[in-house]
Amino acid sequence: MTYPRFRFRLLGPLAVVALCHGGVAVAAQRPAAEGAANANPAAAPTAGTGAVHDAAAPRSRIRTVGTGSDRREIHEEIDGYGYVNARHTVFPGLAREIDVRFAPNGRVSHRRERRDGHRVGLFIETVSPGHYVRRHYDAQARRHGTETEVIDGRTVTSVTYVHGSPVGPFHRTDTEGRRTEGHYVDGELDGAYRITRDGRTVERSHYDHGVKDGPHVRYDSEGNILEKGRYVDGDREGPWIEPARLGDHWRGDYRHGKRRGRWRIVDARGYPVEEGVYDDAGRRTGLWAVYRDNGELRDCPLYRDDERVEHPDYDYDSGQTAIEYCNGQLEAAPER
Repeated sequence: MTYPRFRFRLLGPLAVVALCHGGVAVAAQRPAAEGAANANPAAAPTAGTGAVHDAAAPRSRIRTVGTGSDRREIHEEIDGYGYVNARHTVFPGLAREIDVRFAPNGRVSHRRERRDGHRVGLFIETVSPGHYVRRHYDAQARRHGTETEVIDGRTVTSVTYVHGSPVGPFHRTDTEGRRTEGHYVDGELDGAYRITRDGRTVERSHYDHGVKDGPHVRYDSEGNILEKGRYVDGDREGPWIEPARLGDHWRGDYRHGKRRGRWRIVDARGYPVEEGVYDDAGRRTGLWAVYRDNGELRDCPLYRDDERVEHPDYDYDSGQTAIEYCNGQLEAAPER
């Protein structure tokens, strides 16, 4: 017996393959996406039964498999083509249950296992289409193994845990595209630490057992230095450059994490904007000089214990020069 040949043109993704006999569909199969593992081996209708389910008529079933300690009660939600959308497995008497959901292409989109109310084993969560998180938990519900976050096929987070503590190299990429790279030892940052964006360095530091120790630098979006200095046991130490306002920068020294001695704010041209002295406690003290854009002295506020002392600001129309006014303020300053 011969059958006529037909030629078809697919105008979209293949949704279902049906076997027909005598003009009647007797079996159907929904193909998985190209390259997808057959993670959803639900019962497709058997040839010859004449059972082809309507996609709009999902159903559910409950079955029991295994014996003894391996006995399981499986609850499944099945779509109209006979494929499992969700599976809930219960282990009677063991306080253990597993929830699994499948994506339309047959891949696992969600997996959660609980024992005695705690997460254990493999955990998969789909945050949004193309965005999922995959992690593992040990018997004490602590993260254990490599945790990954994938968005549109790109791994944006990779961290390895050993019984709850991160170890080894890691990288994370936030929603703004900033990628953080570093290294953990026994749950603490240790070694080189870097933040990049679009391949350009945003920040570079160094850690010693969870504490910043060593050179540190931070850049703006144009690649200009925003902040530069050195940490010693978590404290800023020695010469530092820090951001001030509107592109200006502070320049001065730290001792044991506190500003000490003379500090100056300079503009993008390197001209002074403001300068003065910090005492041993890191507080502004004495007269500070404030300059105009052309470099002329504009004012000289007086500080004591980091607070400005009330006195009339310099009046340009008073007949005094700014230097004369500031010298007068210095002579009139009360004893500390």
